[in-house]
Amino acid sequence: MSDHTGPDSLTPIQPIPIVAIGASAGGPEGISELLTHLSPTSGWAFMYIQPTDTDQPDLLSNRLAPLTQMPVLDAQDRTPINANHVYIIPVHADVHVMNGQLVFRERPRRPAHLPIDRFFISLAEQQGAASIGVLLSGLSTDGTLGLKALKAANGITFAQDGTAKFQGMSVSAQAEGVVDKVLPIRDIARELDWLSHQQDFFQDRAVIESSAENGQPQPPEPDNGELMALLQLVRKFVGVDFSHYKTATIRRRVLRRMALYKLRLLTDYMDYLRQHPTEAGLLYNDLLINVTSFFRDTDTMEYLGKVLFPQLLAGKTENEPFRLWIPACSTGEEVYSLAILLLEAQDNLDKSIPTQIFATDLSGRVITQARMGRFSVSQLANVSPKRLSRFFTRDQDGYYCISKIIRDVCVFATHNVFVDPPFSRLDLISCRNLLIYTDTTLQRKAIATFHYALNPTGYLILGKAETVGSYTTLFTQVAKTFKVYARKTSVTRSVFPLVDLLHQRSIIKPHPGDNGQQERTNTSPSLNLSAPLPPGYPTEMWGKKAFQPMSMHYKPGQPDDLDQRVNGLLSQYTPASVVINKDMEIIRFQGSTSLFLEPASGRANFNLLKMARPELLFDLRTAINKAHKSGQPASKTGLLIRVREETYHITINAVPFLSQSQEPLVLVIFNEVTPAILTPSAPSQLRNRRIKQLEDELAALRDDMRSILEEQDAGREELQSANEEIISSNEELQSINEELETSKEEIQSNNEELQTINQELQLSNDQLSEAYDYSDAIFGTIRETVIILDKDLRVRSANRAFFKTFRLESDDTIGRLLYELGNQQWDIPALRSLLDKVINDNTSIQAYEMTHHFQDLGEKVLRLNARKVVRLQGQAAILLAIEDITDHSQVQRLLVFLQSILTHAPVNIQLFKSVRNERNTIVDFQLVPLVNDLGQRANPSVEELYRTSFKARYSDTEQISLFTQYVQVVETGDPLQIELPNELATQPEWHQITANRFEDGILLVTSTIAKRHRH
Repeated sequence: MSDHTGPDSLTPIQPIPIVAIGASAGGPEGISELLTHLSPTSGWAFMYIQPTDTDQPDLLSNRLAPLTQMPVLDAQDRTPINANHVYIIPVHADVHVMNGQLVFRERPRRPAHLPIDRFFISLAEQQGAASIGVLLSGLSTDGTLGLKALKAANGITFAQDGTAKFQGMSVSAQAEGVVDKVLPIRDIARELDWLSHQQDFFQDRAVIESSAENGQPQPPEPDNGELMALLQLVRKFVGVDFSHYKTATIRRRVLRRMALYKLRLLTDYMDYLRQHPTEAGLLYNDLLINVTSFFRDTDTMEYLGKVLFPQLLAGKTENEPFRLWIPACSTGEEVYSLAILLLEAQDNLDKSIPTQIFATDLSGRVITQARMGRFSVSQLANVSPKRLSRFFTRDQDGYYCISKIIRDVCVFATHNVFVDPPFSRLDLISCRNLLIYTDTTLQRKAIATFHYALNPTGYLILGKAETVGSYTTLFTQVAKTFKVYARKTSVTRSVFPLVDLLHQRSIIKPHPGDNGQQERTNTSPSLNLSAPLPPGYPTEMWGKKAFQPMSMHYKPGQPDDLDQRVNGLLSQYTPASVVINKDMEIIRFQGSTSLFLEPASGRANFNLLKMARPELLFDLRTAINKAHKSGQPASKTGLLIRVREETYHITINAVPFLSQSQEPLVLVIFNEVTPAILTPSAPSQLRNRRIKQLEDELAALRDDMRSILEEQDAGREELQSANEEIISSNEELQSINEELETSKEEIQSNNEELQTINQELQLSNDQLSEAYDYSDAIFGTIRETVIILDKDLRVRSANRAFFKTFRLESDDTIGRLLYELGNQQWDIPALRSLLDKVINDNTSIQAYEMTHHFQDLGEKVLRLNARKVVRLQGQAAILLAIEDITDHSQVQRLLVFLQSILTHAPVNIQLFKSVRNERNTIVDFQLVPLVNDLGQRANPSVEELYRTSFKARYSDTEQISLFTQYVQVVETGDPLQIELPNELATQPEWHQITANRFEDGILLVTSTIAKRHRH
């Protein structure tokens, strides 16, 4: 940024547009193809987040450099960002974009390092609309949150389609709804090339955003007429009025949509919207800015968990619920964050406080996501390992699900905070980063709504850039740093303005003389406030504008305009006045009313008839009733009152109107009239005028009496009819009561049955849980490696033996294809063929041996057993058991080799095992076979024992005389060597016998030696 302070310093510097490209597995191939199709003079700066760490970071840049004419550089700390350059972002550091430079920071200590998300989020914060995010091939979910931040900052997002080698990253981002276009790499390059020719479009948006953030003068905007027409069109399609959202925000969102469809004029986009109604839903989702994360604004969350929540919970009595409302909850991260903080705050309490959390949002799509409570590893980057293990469970796809204890206290619903009735009796409302996107009309409406919904001791939490504005009479700030406000109790509780029924029934039709412009016309009867004045009424006060018709319409979200309506009427009058409701209760005073009204003694009462002067009661009641019935202004003239021995001439006017909530109100205006002064020379005129006045009053009184009598007769008939209906209803109620008694007995019987069934279900559930825990314990304890695959051969579960034997990590295994594990070391054609037969033909594999060379483990001999199983929800899966028999196979080969040596050796080798009696004395030797039946130790028969007995075999030979010496060899361990003649040989020959102790036996080696001892 420039440091000069001249006249141009107020103009924001236009940032260089940046295209950030993220990938992991298969990424180098994808970025290589993209660079071959990109123009070297686009004006973009390209950032590629390197997918894997390497000891030689320059290898990738050397590989990419020949593919483009743009310089390819390895990013370093404080590297300046230049257009038409490609920068390789390493993963060993936390890289941010700041003031036109790449700034390196120390990697944060987190369970998962997500370099793509971190860089994309930094880019969104610094560049805003002058940024584009692209996701290529990859397996993880890294990049999803980053694209979400870029889209929220008015950037444009792309993802590679099914041509990606690995689609995990792209699929994750699409499922989150944060990808604008899913295209092949060649088409992504074409889109970037078109956008590069619209850089003024992007830079103008970035300048507007920068100016708005820094409080600098913004460039002049075109007339908002077309934009308002567009919002009316959107309202027609989706039923939501965005006319009170900030125009700059809406304009940026619309311009982003126009850029996606290569449209330059707003009228063209409106035509596109009419031709493609689904675009209205996409624009609607863009206008609802859903930016949230777990434990967002760490300082605020720490204050809530350590200060505010313990304070609020301590003030609760046993079993008194704590009620919390979170409007604009988005996908639920803030909801579950506050629920976790509340549960942690309750750990230190010695009483049970039920928790009720209401989470609402205008978008049904995000409410559905929030209800699921299922989050990826990248979404949980701000959750500590302790909280992760306590409040989350990992599912078969590698996602984390919120625990049941948290989910059960959260209720999610679609709700418009500016129109729909709010929740009530709340202890806390957290509405963060919603009001900054609305104008003051909706902000005032929301603040008044929150005041109405909170308990007298309730609190309101707003975002860092939000305040209660001019509503300091409703809230007082208790924590300025954290934007926490306490509800004031010294003011009357806010009245929630209900939905205007007149507005809902209104229609839009063109005005004949407005050149096609539209006005809202009410289809219900309106009040005629322009009726002629009663005879004798002082017209000098009214003028030509007296009782001009008042509009009874208002826009959704408009605050209670009682002041505006009353002041509009009072601007035509100067006398004192009051506003009353249908119960004659005074709800507002205007001017000095002491001449006409005075407080009654006793308990405070604001009823008009209790406070009015006795001389005015009859006429007041008559005028107000007439105004209510006719809907027209009513007046009473010529009234006299005596106050402090003085006589005053009074005129009363009753003007009916409707409040914003359609409550009928009456404005009662009191006026003191000065009678005309006549000269003493005209007594007859005075007498005639007095007679005329008395006759008029008498006629008015007769009319009033006749009206009162008619009302009394009608009321008497209504009371008689009501009495008959009450008698009839009483009989019906008695009959219904008997039916209810019968139904009560049936319900009690059904309740007992349900309790029995519930107990059985609970028992079954406990048994299932016990069986599950038992099977899970067995699965994790067995020595053999076992994995479970779905029908697509993705790993759903594996035991500890599998990870230990094949040196794999759970995070890199669960949810991935079997063939992708360990750098595709499991991509074995024979295994692939076998598993395809299992899943397709429902065949079983029994003891199939396979030899495979693993890069890190060397050659392994594996014995496979597999079968197809059907899990819950009817999903097919494969249970694959893998036995590592490498050592066993080597022993078998060694034994075969040893057998071959023993068979062909020129000596005779025999192994005898000692046979001892009960006194542990050696009484015989048993021959242990070394050659025949090698390795088999079945229980021998008596005949076999006789054949293998040393004494039985050598009873008739000279070797039997050596038995005692063999025993000495076993007992002492001293070897024995002796020569004996071979008595069975046809030719005289001698044998040399060597005896050595072997365990509890002897090993005899007999060899033929040269002839000797000739006779």
